[in-house]
Amino acid sequence: MEEHQELVALVDRHTSDMEVETMAQSMAELLIEQGMARGKVDGKVEGIAQGKAEGIAEGIAQGETRAKQMALLKLLQFRFDTIPQALTNQITSIQSRALLDALFEQVLAAQTLEDINWQNHNEG
Repeated sequence: MEEHQELVALVDRHTSDMEVETMAQSMAELLIEQGMARGKVDGKVEGIAQGKAEGIAEGIAQGETRAKQMALLKLLQFRFDTIPQALTNQITSIQSRALLDALFEQVLAAQTLEDINWQNHNEG
């Protein structure tokens, strides 16, 4: 009988150890899944925020470029009345704000459209 009780006790301990191990493994798997899900959510949130910030910055830059193009065209019209369509198209295709600023300064000083060095300001 004593041997039987020892065997039962050994089986009980072994069964209990297996249950604890199974529960620990299940808990670890659950925590891993939760961590992965949280990481995905955090990654999406961070990606959306970064995308919005980049979009806003790009929109601001495009708006500044467009404003400089329009200011240059308005100055040309004010100074020289009629502006050839080809020149208008050229100016609206320029994306460099520094280049638009340089042209604006040249237009301020120019007496005629021919005084402006348009050839050195073409963007490639």
